Amino acid sequence: MHNYKEKQTQLLQQCQSLLTLIEEKIPHAPYKSTITDLLHDLQTDEHLITVLGEFKRGKSTLINALIEQPLLPSDVTPTTATINVIKHSDSNGMTVYMQDGEVIEDRLSSNHLKSFTFEEGSNLQDIHHIEIKLPYEHLDQKVVIVDTPGVGDLNEHRLDVTYSYIPRSTIVLFVFDATTPIRKSEVDYLTETVLKLAFGEIVFVANFIDRLDEEELEETMDYMKARLKKVMKDEPFKLFALSSKDALENPQNPEFKQLLSYLKSQSQQGRGSTFKLSFFEDRLTQLFHVVEDEIRQIEAIRQASNLELEQALSKITDFNKKSKEHEKTLSVYIASRKNEIIQLTNKSIEHFEEELKQNLHESIFMYDGPKFQTFVERNIPISIKHQLKGWVNSYTPQIETLIKKLEKEILNGFSTLFKQELAAIRIGNGSHSLDSMGLSIKTTANSSDASVTSGLITAGAGVVMVLLSGGLLLPVITLAGFPLLNKFLGEKKLEKVKEEVLPHIDQEVTSLIEKLKASTGEYISQEVDHLEKKAFIQFEEYVAAYKQSLELELAKREREHKQSLPEISLEELLSIKN
Repeated sequence: MHNYKEKQTQLLQQCQSLLTLIEEKIPHAPYKSTITDLLHDLQTDEHLITVLGEFKRGKSTLINALIEQPLLPSDVTPTTATINVIKHSDSNGMTVYMQDGEVIEDRLSSNHLKSFTFEEGSNLQDIHHIEIKLPYEHLDQKVVIVDTPGVGDLNEHRLDVTYSYIPRSTIVLFVFDATTPIRKSEVDYLTETVLKLAFGEIVFVANFIDRLDEEELEETMDYMKARLKKVMKDEPFKLFALSSKDALENPQNPEFKQLLSYLKSQSQQGRGSTFKLSFFEDRLTQLFHVVEDEIRQIEAIRQASNLELEQALSKITDFNKKSKEHEKTLSVYIASRKNEIIQLTNKSIEHFEEELKQNLHESIFMYDGPKFQTFVERNIPISIKHQLKGWVNSYTPQIETLIKKLEKEILNGFSTLFKQELAAIRIGNGSHSLDSMGLSIKTTANSSDASVTSGLITAGAGVVMVLLSGGLLLPVITLAGFPLLNKFLGEKKLEKVKEEVLPHIDQEVTSLIEKLKASTGEYISQEVDHLEKKAFIQFEEYVAAYKQSLELELAKREREHKQSLPEISLEELLSIKN
């Protein structure tokens, strides 16, 4: 296998050469922006290492060890309150990105970073993230380290941690405390979120081994491996035991060097890197096919008679007169398919509602503890939230698959329309397929990240979660309105209380399910409406480019002006590709 950097450089050079060829020979090609997008993705390609862990796991100290300086505030009390994105730069610097879009250039120092911690910070909720720039001495310059806020329960992480950074990470570094058992909340976050959203590798770190003796360490590692094996099932994983404190004091610490060596190798040859390379290569291969079809079309136009060219132009004129009629027919079809996707999604939501209510009923019937009211008002809402979040994470990829299928149907529909109405000039091996012409339609994913906008990952689950009341809020379940509650509890008639409570919980679940239906419906509508709009625009651009090619060739032949079709051959393309 090629080294990642070597292969990425090769793809970058081929893409740049292809863009140069198109700019010189076919400057108005409708797919030029697609080549530019790929070139930008290759140029800005980064390896994200996102560090996750609950409070007091030593994440910031571990990151300080990775960058070989005590920059991030770390203490025995929880500190990190913002998302800190650390990047390589020739000089030190710090930029604060606010939620409202404001960008603030700031000075970088450990003392100044303390003003963004839980202990000393204020209005931290207004900060989207902080970008820290500093020179890397021993890490690849493309490595970006993401320090996430410490939380008591990982499931309370900000939506942008869960749905932006985790899916984009080449490596997710999950940090545990080796001196305490793995918590249920950590296991839940792994199974319900990280394993479902991560496309890269998950690497585990057992921190604070300096607090254990040799026998305790051996027992702890056996326990953690067994517990994580159940979580990861058949998926192989790496668990590194170390002391972040010792690693910061001594970069040559053997346990830390093992982790560092592994991170370096995986950034070049790991699962996430391999996936990205394959993705970039597939996109470039598709673009070569696109340009090849374009060249064949140019050659076919050159070989066509004047009569054939004039007939083709006449077909375009006739087609444009009927364009509104065609648009209406396709719009009706797209609206029908959109409703089908929404109906299928609603059926899944209704099935989920039945399972959720059944699970909650079983939890309540089986509960036999002393603080029933606390259980209902605190534990039940948390259970609802986790199960709802699990459905969103599991089902949203299926929604996106259905939307992607519809995208292909839309493009095929336009391709068929072109063949039937416009393809007067036969192209040798050309497909006249818009899908093969680089006219794939981008999603509306609200992200500036190249890997999102180019299709490497999707942000659908995050969009649904945001639409769901501005984020997934805990349902409010209170028993204060039950006048007989205290009476029944006083008489120790717990079963009677349960009968009173269940309809109230069902009502809250039904209300939340309606919000989920509305949120997913809005997301599907936004995506499909965007597909439709972009498809019509790109088809019009393609027809216009085809018309221009015909007119240029006729103009050349009639000597009306000196413009002519591009002088381009397949040999020029093959010299780049091979």
